[in-house]
Amino acid sequence: MLFSGRKFDLRCWVLLDCDYAVHLFEEGVLRTSSFQYDDKDLGNKLQHLTNHCVQATAAEFGSHEEGNEVSFAQMEEYMQRECDGKTFHADILPQLKSICCLALEAGRGKMEVTDGSNLRQFQLF
Repeated sequence: MLFSGRKFDLRCWVLLDCDYAVHLFEEGVLRTSSFQYDDKDLGNKLQHLTNHCVQATAAEFGSHEEGNEVSFAQMEEYMQRECDGKTFHADILPQLKSICCLALEAGRGKMEVTDGSNLRQFQLF
């Protein structure tokens, strides 16, 4: 999936509470590439890597969106127009939460508080 013909990554906030429940904040951003995606040009890191530190080096940075960022709400609008009935909140956000849950579950043994401890904590990712 591309946004207006350009690659992107998703940035979200996840709260992991003391009961190991995962809470995904439903607002976040897509960080976009400054360049159209071309699978025949694999050497152009500016079309493939969407990190701000990489994109900010391009003269085109911010030419499509301010700071090369698109909100989840803007992505919802884009998908309603361009994706044949698929929506961000119904089709992408549940997958994002599932991936976050799987990643946190993989590290559970290292993060979980031992039984009998009175320590209650949370972590924001």
